[in-house]
Amino acid sequence: MLAQRQVVVQRLRQDQPGQLGLFTGMLAEAGVNIEVLYSDHNNQLIVVVDDVETARRISQAWMATWD
Repeated sequence: MLAQRQVVVQRLRQDQPGQLGLFTGMLAEAGVNIEVLYSDHNNQLIVVVDDVETARRISQAWMATWD
């Protein structure tokens, strides 16, 4: 292992098209660059970014819209 990185774990609404584009667009608008993106078998999106704190704030705001 060369490095250990913090990640952002995000859920997307699987029943609504365009969720990935909307979420990644929010990251882009905030100037956050995605370095690695993948999903696991529990429908969680794992994102490695260059600005974890900003990405986590965006993730929390995204999840707040689900309530």
